[in-house]
Amino acid sequence: MCGISGYFSFKEACDFEVALPESVSKIRHRGPDCQGVLIFKKAGLGHARLSIIDLSERGNQPMETENKGRAITYNGEVYNYQNLRRLLQDKGLKFSSQSDTEVILKGYEVFGASLFEQLDGMFAIAIYDAKKHELILVRDRFGMKPLYYFKDNKNVYFASEMGALLDFPIDRILDKDALSLYLKYNYIPGNASMIKGVRQVKPGTFLVINENGISEKTYYELKAKPIEIPYKQAVENIAVLLGESVKNRLIADVPVASFLSGGLDSSAISMLA
Repeated sequence: MCGISGYFSFKEACDFEVALPESVSKIRHRGPDCQGVLIFKKAGLGHARLSIIDLSERGNQPMETENKGRAITYNGEVYNYQNLRRLLQDKGLKFSSQSDTEVILKGYEVFGASLFEQLDGMFAIAIYDAKKHELILVRDRFGMKPLYYFKDNKNVYFASEMGALLDFPIDRILDKDALSLYLKYNYIPGNASMIKGVRQVKPGTFLVINENGISEKTYYELKAKPIEIPYKQAVENIAVLLGESVKNRLIADVPVASFLSGGLDSSAISMLA
């Protein structure tokens, strides 16, 4: 678990050189190994890192491309990053680290937004294009990693947690509709929050933020299609898929543990691991 934070200015240069590090400090518990910020003229990215893959400084974030044209701050893990890395190497790209972060950053340079549908993992990603002055905010298919944002007339702010977001100049106005939903359901459905104007990037979507405003695009939708196959084949398919999933999630440069509650799902995962 890592934490990300940052801002984007639509028109004018802004000064959040104090607010951004303060925001990152609020999510240090998510990433105690290293904290960093990267500030551009009209944007900034922050990161609190929990080192799992490539424990060296080369895996620290925010991370820039060699020409400093793009930068990324990213929370999560992409399980098929090794396959994507080999694909990019076949296209002539070279890597300076073993991290999945660099694979995402360079993958975006090659594939653009079509990269997101190729990612198998859980993630919240912010990519800033300094030449275009464009910010991309991406959330994984099922919203496993949190990503909040707020937009006013001048800026957009984003963060992994509400507390980190509120270090930026955001009016703390209670969203009474969200409160009503929370009291009714014990959670807030959709992408709303308790603070008026604070929203979550929806699962399976990405936001394109530039001087024209914010546009939302969907890269993944779960479509239920009935499949009729023999019971034995279904069992075999599940065994293969579950085995591959567990194997991919054991990739780490640190010890891996399993939370075993004794239920069917955690027992099957622990047994396969």
